Amino acid sequence: MPSPDIGRYLRRHIVEVVLLVIISFDVVLFTVGVTLLETSPQLGKFVLVISAVSTVAVSSLFLCRRDTRANVVLTLVSVACGFFLFNLALEIRNTEIRPINPLYQSFQLSKEHGIAFDTRSPSEVILNLRQTEKDVYPAIGSLGLIRDFPAGNTLVPIGGIARVTTVLCNESGPYVVYKSDRFGFNNSETNYHRAADVLLVGDSYMHGYCVDRRQSVAGNLDARGMNAITVGISGNGPLLELATLVEYGAYLKPKHVVWVWYQGNDLDELRDEIKNPVLTKYLQAGFSQNLVHRQNEVDAFRKNQIGQIVERPFTFQKYLDDDTEKMQNALALLRGALTLHKTRLLLSMTKKQYLHDLTPEQKTLFRQVETILLQAKKTTERWGGKLYFVYLPPYNDSSTFVALSRETLQKINGELNIPFLDFDDARGKRDEVELQALGLGGHHLNAEGYKVLADQIYQRLTQKQILLTRQQ
Repeated sequence: MPSPDIGRYLRRHIVEVVLLVIISFDVVLFTVGVTLLETSPQLGKFVLVISAVSTVAVSSLFLCRRDTRANVVLTLVSVACGFFLFNLALEIRNTEIRPINPLYQSFQLSKEHGIAFDTRSPSEVILNLRQTEKDVYPAIGSLGLIRDFPAGNTLVPIGGIARVTTVLCNESGPYVVYKSDRFGFNNSETNYHRAADVLLVGDSYMHGYCVDRRQSVAGNLDARGMNAITVGISGNGPLLELATLVEYGAYLKPKHVVWVWYQGNDLDELRDEIKNPVLTKYLQAGFSQNLVHRQNEVDAFRKNQIGQIVERPFTFQKYLDDDTEKMQNALALLRGALTLHKTRLLLSMTKKQYLHDLTPEQKTLFRQVETILLQAKKTTERWGGKLYFVYLPPYNDSSTFVALSRETLQKINGELNIPFLDFDDARGKRDEVELQALGLGGHHLNAEGYKVLADQIYQRLTQKQILLTRQQ
């Protein structure tokens, strides 16, 4: 507790104390602006100007009469409180203190949309299926393997486990389950009975998250008479996708290779991939692990990687009662409230929206992307195929970084003479929400979204005009 003298002094000079606090805050803000100049010059300059103007304006109040200072401080405090309460309301509206568990969210949203949602955990689904089937496994992505790559291991499996019942995911009510093909991908064996017209290279979007195979991009192209084979696996980044093209594209020799880039995470995944000593060898012409003839080894590796399937029932109450997760969400809400995050987001005053240029690391990664795409083009042209690049923008993100990335990728593909397809061109013709998953567990496309994407790809490959409207 402050002494009576200090308390009396603060009461008498409360206006001056508030002004000094504001000036101190401006000094801190000015320091932040200086640090931002290197990574985000526009935002840094904006912060420097605001803090400098505020410091000069507040300091000049000391030259005014006391009652004038008091009125100004009262006005400033009132405005600040208004902004704080407005932002707090936005934070509370968009943040729940209960843990943000995807399956819990899915369950809640499915009720709102009148959808019967399968509330079993993936392990429960697998063990239930194993009561009538022998070989049932979860779909497994490659990125987790890359991040925890066994020391001294020389095999990097690209595909999945061959010819087994595979439990994929659930974002819209029922679980997606498929029988994997001879290389562990989400295709029918009949796709290998004739020459491939299209090879789809990508991540979870090309894996088929989370729709029936017939509703995926490959399924839609099949329905249009194209023999489309997907080698997409969840978690793939650009280097894994190059490896996939080298291993399986050279074997299938498709007429067209469609390389699908997802802006939401592909660059981040490349950051991990380039640390893997085996994957980086794919940047050298002629390197291959000869995986099409080593599927038994891939199967054994994947099964060992998955290990024993142990039943882990999902209980909503567990997450509702989890104090640790509740505390994390509460702290996130408090941090957003104190930094006026939602208000700054509305005013486009976040760092992502003020990016003037890519960071040095991002530029280095995009140079790697250019090398990867050049190698992919050369690989495809060796068997007489043609490479196409499809850009998938992240859901509900219009930051400057996304715009800079799109421009960079357009330039790279232009210089390499690779046709560039921007999914925004098709998405802009339709209601955004209509093409997106309901939000039940993720932000992948729904069946309609995949159809529109497939239509756009088909239109580019055949040079035919496809009407991008809902089928009546």
